[in-house]
Amino acid sequence: MEKEYTKEELRQLISDAAIGDKESMNVLLKHYSSRMYFTARLYLKDKKMAQKVTENALRNAFKKLEEALKEDNFELWLSRIVQAEALYRIIPIDEETISGTGYSNSDEVVDPYIEVPSEEECKKRLYKILDQMTNAERAVCTLHFY
Repeated sequence: MEKEYTKEELRQLISDAAIGDKESMNVLLKHYSSRMYFTARLYLKDKKMAQKVTENALRNAFKKLEEALKEDNFELWLSRIVQAEALYRIIPIDEETISGTGYSNSDEVVDPYIEVPSEEECKKRLYKILDQMTNAERAVCTLHFY
């Protein structure tokens, strides 16, 4: 059975790993790598690609562990990095295309007459959409938005 760490123990491990302690890095990798692989697999069908995404995301995360010390939930912080890497593999973003559009938020026109549904109505619609999804699609949406 996997050991569960208290917030203080986890913060100490992250702090030690951030200054280069190999043992702390290994403990964090052992504890989180399978969970992060699972997250990557929810997005990617290919097992090898999910493994590469997990490795790249963990490598990138360990380069900026100081940021993790500011976060309340290390696993959530780490999973967001994995999710971003996986989404990039699914939908690669071409910075040149984006920057060349000249689009900015000021270009958006808000219709003052649009009727915004209530929060309760939004929840009903969301649940209806989720019910129509496959288990994998629902899991990805849940992980991404919640």
